[in-house]
Amino acid sequence: MTALLWKEWRENRLLLLGILAVSSCLVPLLRLLGVLMDPQEDWLAGQIMVVVMAACFGGNMVAQEAGRGTLELLWVRPIARWRVWAAKAI
Repeated sequence: MTALLWKEWRENRLLLLGILAVSSCLVPLLRLLGVLMDPQEDWLAGQIMVVVMAACFGGNMVAQEAGRGTLELLWVRPIARWRVWAAKAI
């Protein structure tokens, strides 16, 4: 499991850092534009962005594995499929 997490970090660290940079700027920008008025809305918007970004990031990694043809290799490993998915989603 640790090796899988490390592999995904090496392959996708620039994407992850870019997503974190964009998401950290999005709430202040929405506040500046007047879309978010209440601090509770800021918190909720931040939580929604984290969930959406994690889903996009995990989906991107699964798509890359399928594109390279190595997804089948992951499925036949003696690791539960939910652990593989969780490692990619985190």
